[in-house]
Amino acid sequence: MSEPPEGAVPHLVGILELMGDRITGMEVEVVFHDMERRLTFRDDHRVYFLVPVNPLEGVEGAYLRLQEVLGEVV
Repeated sequence: MSEPPEGAVPHLVGILELMGDRITGMEVEVVFHDMERRLTFRDDHRVYFLVPVNPLEGVEGAYLRLQEVLGEVV
């Protein structure tokens, strides 16, 4: 993996599969963008998202961003 450009903002991008109020599947990757972007939408039982993350917040910060995503669509 090559280093991201200087000033690039890390983002979580992925899909959450839902059944009722439970997550039954999850695909998540980290990508870099030149600025913060946020996109969340739900299509039936799938939630698609792109959210900025702060690497200094660690895994806990990523977990909190995923909770925010769910709060927006459930």
